[in-house]
Amino acid sequence: MGMFIRESYINVLLIIALIILTISNILAYRQMQESINASGWVSHTNSVLESSTNLQIELGNLDLQIYQSFILHQTLTSKEVSIPLNKIQNNMSLIRHLTQDNPIQQHNMDTLEPLVKERLMFLSNNQSPLKTLSLSDKNQFELEKSISHIINNIEHEEKNLLEKREKIYQSHANTSNFIFILVASLSEILILLTLILLNYYLIQRNRAERNKKESDERLRLFIDNCKDYAFIILDPNGYVTSWNKGAERIKGYKANEIIGKHFSVFFTEQKIKEHYPDKELERSIKDGHYEDEGWRIRKDGSKFWANTIITPLYDFNHHLLGFGKVTRDLTERKQSEDEILYLSNHDTLTNLHNRSAFIDTLKNEIQKSSHMNTSLAIMMLDLDNFKIVNDTFGHHIGDQLLMIIAKQLQETVRKEDFVARFGGDEFVIILTDIADETYVKNLAETLINRFNKPFKIENHYFHVTISIGIAISPRAGTDEISLIKSADIALYSVKELGRSQYQIFSDKLSSSFMYRSKLESILPMAIGENQFFLVYQPLYHLPNKKIIGMEVLLRWQHPELGLISPNDFIPIAEKSGIIVQIGEWVLKNACFQYVIWQSNGLITNDLKLSVNLSPKQLSEHRFINSFTSILNDTKMSPKNLVLELTETAVMTSTIDIDPIFEKLQNIGISISIDDFGIGYSSFSRLKNLPISSLKIDKSFIDVLDKDPDDAMIVKSIIALGNSLGLNVISEGVETDKQLQLLIQYHCQTMQGFYFGEGPLKSSDMTQLLQKNLH
Repeated sequence: MGMFIRESYINVLLIIALIILTISNILAYRQMQESINASGWVSHTNSVLESSTNLQIELGNLDLQIYQSFILHQTLTSKEVSIPLNKIQNNMSLIRHLTQDNPIQQHNMDTLEPLVKERLMFLSNNQSPLKTLSLSDKNQFELEKSISHIINNIEHEEKNLLEKREKIYQSHANTSNFIFILVASLSEILILLTLILLNYYLIQRNRAERNKKESDERLRLFIDNCKDYAFIILDPNGYVTSWNKGAERIKGYKANEIIGKHFSVFFTEQKIKEHYPDKELERSIKDGHYEDEGWRIRKDGSKFWANTIITPLYDFNHHLLGFGKVTRDLTERKQSEDEILYLSNHDTLTNLHNRSAFIDTLKNEIQKSSHMNTSLAIMMLDLDNFKIVNDTFGHHIGDQLLMIIAKQLQETVRKEDFVARFGGDEFVIILTDIADETYVKNLAETLINRFNKPFKIENHYFHVTISIGIAISPRAGTDEISLIKSADIALYSVKELGRSQYQIFSDKLSSSFMYRSKLESILPMAIGENQFFLVYQPLYHLPNKKIIGMEVLLRWQHPELGLISPNDFIPIAEKSGIIVQIGEWVLKNACFQYVIWQSNGLITNDLKLSVNLSPKQLSEHRFINSFTSILNDTKMSPKNLVLELTETAVMTSTIDIDPIFEKLQNIGISISIDDFGIGYSSFSRLKNLPISSLKIDKSFIDVLDKDPDDAMIVKSIIALGNSLGLNVISEGVETDKQLQLLIQYHCQTMQGFYFGEGPLKSSDMTQLLQKNLH
């Protein structure tokens, strides 16, 4: 570019110099013409002067010749007279002709010609000596004088003109000389400048050519030795003409193997049939370049990811010389990008798709389903009691269990179904192209049955069931948010029903969920508005059926919704944490009532008050202080109080509850394990806990007289409790057969509708206590 600019400057300077020289030459030429014209006028005037002088001389000669003949008394011949006469006439005519552009001279000639004519006639007539007297005629003397005077006037006029014309001529001559000198100088300067510029141009051109050669050589060496890029030159027909070492490394062909061959050898047969090579060259010509990125095949058949750019090469006349093709191996970058993409869309533990990939896939599948007018379903799966495994055996066991679950999910579903880990112990499955609910139900049952079997990990067996919530579009929603929400509602319903089953979202479930949501919003106001009240469930000792205790139960009477079941609001209270406040309210009010009964003599010192305790209360750092404060405020004796915790709460507690139990025991509080038999208690763990009683879960009592296996479990629990010196309580006794079996198994404490009373309000319980005294 710099060389091009310098050459332009040189050309401009040369053009300017040539223009100046041309103008100078034109001026010199014009001045020369003026000089020539001026010289012509000088010559012209000299000619007039010469003719006038000749005229005067000829007149004089003629007079002299006649005088001589007169003196010598000779007669002149006509020839001797005619010659001078002719000369005089010729000079007169010449002067007349030469001065025709000068009015003054023409006037002089008009005056002169008659006089000369008269004089010549006189002289012609006086050639003979006989006429000598005429020669002295005075008139002739005056005539001769007039002729001489006019000729002098003519000469005077011409001399004046000569002087002017010589000045003009001299001026033009001087100017011409100056211009000629200027032109000569300019020519010399131009020639010198041209030589200097030409020399400079040649030096710069040689330097540029040398630099270009060096640059080309460096570029050639760079291209030939560059191993990261394949530089390939093709002729206009696509045949390889140049092949560098980078091309050898990337594509696997040696230069001698590929030069001269068509570049279509790099394409598959299918792409050659589809004219891909020709299309690439055509597009590079049309768009100025062609760029593509994708998988390529090496000589050995291995694949690599490459970026390819093809650029057409033209000469200065825009004739196609060929094509430059640059290929870069981006396999490592592609692998890194794929790995990053994989990690962004997959769960690192299970290698399943993650939540983000699930949502994106669900969006796409919903669009496809809507377009094709088909249905799809999502299953939301939650592992039951997985937290117990994690907390009991450690996260490494839990991780292995999750990997086993993930593998079995993939093995169970169809190839076209989509499985993802939604988070924690939750998994989701997208089922596409669902004709009806049959496949969805069958798959749900298959999964539940498959996971109902124990898993063995590091010599440990784990029984982890799954709960499944199902949402089917479009009934459960037409977008990803509504479908996920519907599946979550169905899953929540399963957990409420006892887990290890499935539910398909319906309007009824939705109503139930809305009901639960309403309870969540109004529950915090229940305490302040005195909507809670307590009922009491008597505990009987057999065989005398004496009341030896009572269990306090909470009820919620809402002014609009009526009586709300504890099964509906207790889980909500647990989840929200408000159970701590509710638990303190229950304990305080139950203790107050107990002390009232005690002060009225309705309760003996051995009758116990059982209050249910939530695990959330135990986790409160102020639990012991709050608890003792309530006992002090109500004047309740600790030895009359029993705190009940479920077996699951004890076994799955995230805090160390042993020190809390010891403090409660030191205060004098008794501790009972509720709903025993459904958890994961071990004998050693049970033996080391500072507890006073076990309460067998109602689900075992319900089938006691129907299921021999459950009967054996009940018998074993009673035997275990008795062997540890614990009071074993059976709850939910409703039939005489159940009662007789429990007595047979040596269970002495029971509660249930068999004894005629359900949970009683305080007033009804007061009457029952009065009867119990007799």
